[in-house]
Amino acid sequence: MPTTANDSKVFVVDQQFFNYSVPAEVLLTPSATECAEPMIHERQNLEQNLIFHLSATRTAVEGHLRAMPISAPIPKPFQELRKLEFDWDGHRSEPPTEALIRKGEELWSILEELGLPELPSVKAGADGFLAFSWLQKYPAKHLEISLYERELDDFYCDWYLRKEEDTTEGSSDYPWGEMREVVIQYFNVRK
Repeated sequence: MPTTANDSKVFVVDQQFFNYSVPAEVLLTPSATECAEPMIHERQNLEQNLIFHLSATRTAVEGHLRAMPISAPIPKPFQELRKLEFDWDGHRSEPPTEALIRKGEELWSILEELGLPELPSVKAGADGFLAFSWLQKYPAKHLEISLYERELDDFYCDWYLRKEEDTTEGSSDYPWGEMREVVIQYFNVRK
């Protein structure tokens, strides 16, 4: 590569996009009157160089866009929960907090990922909790999960599982380690 003051110079430009850095060489050449024929060669090098780095940047951008989560529509039960106002049940109950609803959406996502044959109904509880219920085969078989917010960003769950003659209940802190196993046990699925 040329290095004298009268020759072409090579500069490295740092192109940044989505925290991805591609060093691109930019070739600056003298004017056409100084050297017409060598400029054609240098121009071809510049074009090849730009094409290479633009395609590398495009690949990086496309890869990043594929990795971005697509915002899924909010499940209907949570749309309805967000509409609740004070005294929603006629007993002066507060509606669930936005933080509790978001944790409920997280649980819903986990349940969807498990590929369960059915998803629960989701309701607000009068004492400021969310109830996830599978009651289709009640009373012989049912599962209820209640999600509570102790204080800001501190959540826990209670569950009640009845499967034929066996009954299991318990509680756990968020996240759902034990809860996941209880749901898998209820549906007899392995993930």
